[in-house]
Amino acid sequence: MKVHLYLTFDGNCSRAFDHYKEVFGTDIECKMTWGDNPHKNKSKVALSEEKANQIMHMSMHLTKSFELMGCDTPPEGSCCGEGMGHEKFVVGNNMQINLEPDSKAHADKLIVALASKGGKVMNPMEEAFWGSYFGMCKDPFGVTWMLNCPLEANKDEKKEED
Repeated sequence: MKVHLYLTFDGNCSRAFDHYKEVFGTDIECKMTWGDNPHKNKSKVALSEEKANQIMHMSMHLTKSFELMGCDTPPEGSCCGEGMGHEKFVVGNNMQINLEPDSKAHADKLIVALASKGGKVMNPMEEAFWGSYFGMCKDPFGVTWMLNCPLEANKDEKKEED
């Protein structure tokens, strides 16, 4: 299982990652805007041009095994907004832990365990358009956990079952 840090920004994710790129001498590996989201038409609120150009997901490796990820706060009323794991931006709630379990079964077990004893599942585990089995929860201590299991990891699991 891999563990990553996921940061949320209030409209300046791209600038922050440009800064980190310079500081750590690394490259941005993935950059998607809210306008790139194939589910943007499901939003209850029209996506402004400003928000469409903000970051839905960005990532870079700081070391061989540590990946830094981030996004700007989701558009209000979007399919990825509040109720789907994201809250309004407040300095202090802008950091999540992203786990990459080795299988769907492991992801299912982790989200239940993390949300138990007073926590809450914010986004149930489901296949996401970016090719992962994804869900989010908040543990009883207020820490937000993202579970992002690449679907190709599950191919090995199915082979073992056969």
